[in-house]
Amino acid sequence: MSQRILLMIGTKKGAFFAETDEARRGWRLRGPRISGTWTVYSLAYGGRRGDRGRLYAAASSNWYGPAVWWSDDLGETWAHSSHGLTYGDSGPAVEQIWCLAPVDGGTVYAGVDPAGLFHSQDGGQTWSHLGALRARGTRDSWRRTNAGLPLHAVLLHPHDRRRLWAAVGAGGVYTSPDGGEVWTRLPDAGGPCVHALALAPEATSAAGPRLYQQGHDGVFRSDDGGRTWLDVSAGLPSRFGFPLATHPRDPRALYVVPLDSAGARRAPPDGRLAVWRSRDAGSTWESLRQGLPDEPVHAGVWRAALTTDPLDPAGVYFGTNTGQLYASPDEGETWTAVAPYLPPILSVSAAVLPE
Repeated sequence: MSQRILLMIGTKKGAFFAETDEARRGWRLRGPRISGTWTVYSLAYGGRRGDRGRLYAAASSNWYGPAVWWSDDLGETWAHSSHGLTYGDSGPAVEQIWCLAPVDGGTVYAGVDPAGLFHSQDGGQTWSHLGALRARGTRDSWRRTNAGLPLHAVLLHPHDRRRLWAAVGAGGVYTSPDGGEVWTRLPDAGGPCVHALALAPEATSAAGPRLYQQGHDGVFRSDDGGRTWLDVSAGLPSRFGFPLATHPRDPRALYVVPLDSAGARRAPPDGRLAVWRSRDAGSTWESLRQGLPDEPVHAGVWRAALTTDPLDPAGVYFGTNTGQLYASPDEGETWTAVAPYLPPILSVSAAVLPE
């Protein structure tokens, strides 16, 4: 059966979609959807509900506040709900939904700002607060930054869907064995300011699965589910960066986009836009620039705007905060521009669908 790739792109002005065949011969762009006053912070493919699968989008509006949107026709039409996305009368207002993690059977997790975790069991129509993490986090002295206080990553164990990890922007990494009822804070890797967190594929040992983390102060690897961390930043042009993505099959391969943190510049070091890849779990790194601009680039790549697809060879994709979307069909060896003039790109995610 032939397949196609769907890229889901969250921007400051709605959601866009780019599609191609499995050989990645040309791209078709459509959008915006969920536009108007809505900023789309992340999108996720939630598997098959109905004939074509359900897409989820985390969005916020200056007028209407935050909501989770869903589409059962690959992004052409949408419905949304914010029912239950509240801390109640005694808590702060939910300002933004940062990430969505669909499980199956209509279950979805949502990470929000101010940091907390919600879940839905009916495909996004109603939501409940899983309060144990927020109660634990306030005791751990979470701290707001210029990006707010986001819970920006929720990861699910590949073989035990009740085992979770969650990352809070300036609050550290937490794990739960039971779907979010009980949480344990894991040791900080180079400080509590976590920018991105990812699970390596099929690298589970008796000590736990392999995790990678991009933080304010470096890239780190854990081979025991986050109980200990190893600094693997040596060889990168900067320890600072926002995004990190893992290879879909190789637990030793990962991708990052280093950025210059001097003076809060948040742009490629020396203006040389590059994705950096390690094939040995962070022991060594190589710069992947073929097809990327030769002239100086003064754009950044935000934490959710770098991803891979599960094909062989894996595709790698990223978007910039000045609206350029790039794709590599060969695991980062070469790059092409898919779209040069989108609104600022906040997230890029990929799904492989049957034709």
